[in-house]
Amino acid sequence: MMISDIDIKDVAYRLVSGSPLKGMISGRVYKDGRPMNSGKEDIAIAVLAGDAAQSQEFALVINLFVPDGNRVNDSVESTKRLRLLCSECIKTFESAHFEKVWFHLDSQRVMKADDADEHFISNKVIADVCCG
Repeated sequence: MMISDIDIKDVAYRLVSGSPLKGMISGRVYKDGRPMNSGKEDIAIAVLAGDAAQSQEFALVINLFVPDGNRVNDSVESTKRLRLLCSECIKTFESAHFEKVWFHLDSQRVMKADDADEHFISNKVIADVCCG
C-alpha cells in the first residue's frame, strides 16, 4: 500500500498528539505550519523526503519550539526545560511502531531560532511504512 507525504504527516501527527510529549508542552502540534510569534512550546511536523522504491521510507523533521528565559534584560536558552523535552523526544521517537509505521530517531539537535527569542529541538525522524 503506497502512502503519500500527507498521509505520513497525518500518522506522525497522531503519534505525537497521543504521546506523553504532547501533554508536557504549553502549545499545540502542527502539521501545516506553526503560527508566527506563538510564544508557546509548539511542535511542528514536516516531511523532508520520501522514497517509494522497494519500501516506503520518509524523512521527517519534528521541531519542538521552546521560548527562551530571561536574565537581566537578556534572553537565554532554557537549558533545563530543553534537556527535559529532549529526553522525552528521544523516548517518543527512538523506536516507535504506530499505525503500521516504524519511526526511529535519526538525529537530534538544539538550535537557536532565527529572529525569535526561542530555541528549538530539531528531531530528524525516519518513518518506514510496514507491509500489509
